[in-house]
Amino acid sequence: MISLTRRRWLAAAVLTILVTGPALAGCTSSTGSGFSAPVRNGGVPDGVPAVPGTSGPGAAAGGSVPKLPPLQPKSVVYNGDMTVSTSTVDKVADQATALATGAGGQVGSDQRSGQGATATATLVLRVPPAAFSPTVNALSKLGTETNRTIGTQDVTGQVVDLDSRIATAQASVNRTRALFARAQQISDIVTLEQQLSDRETALETLLGQKKTLDDQINLSTITVRVVATSAPAKAATPTGFGAGLAAGWSALVSTVTVLLTVFGALLPFLVVIGIPAAALWFLWRRRRTPRVALAGGSSGPEADLTSLLTATVSPTSTAPTAQEEPDKP
Repeated sequence: MISLTRRRWLAAAVLTILVTGPALAGCTSSTGSGFSAPVRNGGVPDGVPAVPGTSGPGAAAGGSVPKLPPLQPKSVVYNGDMTVSTSTVDKVADQATALATGAGGQVGSDQRSGQGATATATLVLRVPPAAFSPTVNALSKLGTETNRTIGTQDVTGQVVDLDSRIATAQASVNRTRALFARAQQISDIVTLEQQLSDRETALETLLGQKKTLDDQINLSTITVRVVATSAPAKAATPTGFGAGLAAGWSALVSTVTVLLTVFGALLPFLVVIGIPAAALWFLWRRRRTPRVALAGGSSGPEADLTSLLTATVSPTSTAPTAQEEPDKP
C-alpha cells in the first residue's frame, strides 16, 4: 500500500518536471533584458528612424556620410548711372577715365561733344565689383553731382541654368558626332550632319550668352555724364511807366549811395587836411589886410569919407555944355 502511493508521487513529480521545465528555461533566458524587439539589417531596431548614410551593409562596414554638393556662389551684376556738372568738362572726363583704369577696369566708350557752355561727355566705365562703390564715390567728387542711380541684379539662377543647358547641349553634340563618325549610309550622313549643325549652333548661342553674363558679373558698369555748368537764365526786362519809375528810383538810390560813399571816403582827408588848410588861410588873410590899408593911405571910416567927398567935387563929365557949343551954320 505504501509502495503504491510512493510510486504515484514519483510519477506525479516526473510529470510536473517535464511540463514546467521548458517554461522555466524561457523565463531564465529573458532575465538579461526586460524585452526583446526584432531588429533590421544594421542592428537598428524596428520603429527607430534610421540616420541617412548609417544604415545598410555599408554602414555596418564603417561607411561614411555622403557629402552634399557645394553651394553655388552668388552672382550679382552692379550698374550705376550718374551725372556730374563742372566748368571743365574735358578735364573731368580725363580724370574719370583715369579712375576707372586705376581701379583695374577699362573704358567701354567715351563720347564728347560741344565746347564751352554746351560741352558734354558720356563715359561708360567698367570696373571690378570690389571697386564699384569706391569708384562711384570718387566720381561724385570730380564736380557737382546732380543725379545718381545704383542698381543690382542677382543672376545666380541664370548662371546655374546656363551651365546646365550648356552641359546638356555639349553632351548632345558629342553623341551626334559619335553617330556621325559611324554612319555608313548617305542618308544617315546627311541627316546626322544637319542634326550636328543645329546642335552646335544651339551650343554656340548658349556659350555666347554665358560669356556676356560672365562679363557683366566680372566687370560692373558705370555710365557717367559730364555736363557744363549752366549759367542762370536772365529775367525779362520789364517795360512801362511803373518799370521806368522803378528804374529811376533805383538810379537815384544808386547815385546817392555812390555820393555818400565818396563823401565818406573823403571825409577823413578833409578832417586831416582841411582844418589845417583853413587855419593857414585865415592867418594869411589877417596878415594881408593891414598891408592893403597902408597902400591906400588910410583905412576905416575916414578913408571912406574922403573917397565920397572926392567923388562929389570932381566933375562928372568933361564934355562941353549946350552954351559952349558953337553956332551951327
